[in-house]
Amino acid sequence: RVLSYLHLLSDAGLKVDALDIGPAALARVVKHTCARRYPDYPALPNALLINFGADCSYLTVVWGRRIVLDRVIDFSERGIFERLHTALDMSHELATRMLCGPGDCAHAQDEGRRIVEEVIRPDLLLLHQEINKTLVYMASRTRGKSVDCVFLAGPVARYGSVVASLQAQLRIPVHILNPVLDFAGVPQGGYDESLGTTAGMALAAGLCLRGVPEYE
Repeated sequence: RVLSYLHLLSDAGLKVDALDIGPAALARVVKHTCARRYPDYPALPNALLINFGADCSYLTVVWGRRIVLDRVIDFSERGIFERLHTALDMSHELATRMLCGPGDCAHAQDEGRRIVEEVIRPDLLLLHQEINKTLVYMASRTRGKSVDCVFLAGPVARYGSVVASLQAQLRIPVHILNPVLDFAGVPQGGYDESLGTTAGMALAAGLCLRGVPEYE
């Protein structure tokens, strides 16, 4: 499939300079973001990237400059929506509005959001278990060391309930990987801050950063 695609580009008169892969491109964004957020580190910090997708998600460990682990897990945005639709007959649009709200649901007026969190709790438990497995595995390979920070990419990173649950479980900084906020200048009139967490945006940014030094 790759060779067929390359032949197609060549037949269109284009010259291919390089091939790239998704995990390497995403790791590039993580390294650049770490260089900006942690300028006092003697080396790039070790980071766990959780890349949320529509059908599945990926856990990628970036150890300094190297990718040491990249695995797929059965946690997806579609799974969350299907559970909410089955349990509450909730539409996609309403589910998105509820999930994008603040993660703090202690107030009585947030009863609806609290119910949503209860419904998706099995999905969140699965996510927590997969993260714990990854961290335990890394500790076994690095003599007890762990990651220094966690980055979240993809549309699910906008969902306050998911982010709050991870912040409560993990005792390390949790950041949203948003290349638009991290790298782009603010245009006159501003822009939609959710643009950087749309599907594929982090990957596209990683492809663009190919060959650019992290501290430049």
